[in-house]
Amino acid sequence: MWVDINAHLELMSSPPEHVLEAARAVDVNFIATGTHPDQWHWIEGQSPYVAFGLHPHYVGSKKPWNPSGTIRKNFNYYHFYFRKFNSQNFQIDHLWRKQSVFNLIKSIINLNILNIDKPIKYIIEFLRSLKNEN
Repeated sequence: MWVDINAHLELMSSPPEHVLEAARAVDVNFIATGTHPDQWHWIEGQSPYVAFGLHPHYVGSKKPWNPSGTIRKNFNYYHFYFRKFNSQNFQIDHLWRKQSVFNLIKSIINLNILNIDKPIKYIIEFLRSLKNEN
């Protein structure tokens, strides 16, 4: 069984090496993660389970992976880095498909779709994401 405690080693009062050593001493398995290159280099070799990635946090109801927020120009940053680590150009998660389709049509009519990089690829991936959802 895995328990995610979401511990940020860089925020602990003890050096991360001591925390990891104490965890290993009591046979605790952990997944070492990093959100920027300095952390990625540090965690190499620290655990047999390692995850490299970005985990930006977006405040508010509009998220860059939801169709209601994807079209915002300031979310191009998120999509740029999503492309670097994924085979798709956009992460598209639907809360409500009908609302997602409405948001897409609205963004095409008012030309807000042009606020994002690769708008044609976005439309194609959006349509595929509707098909692939359970």
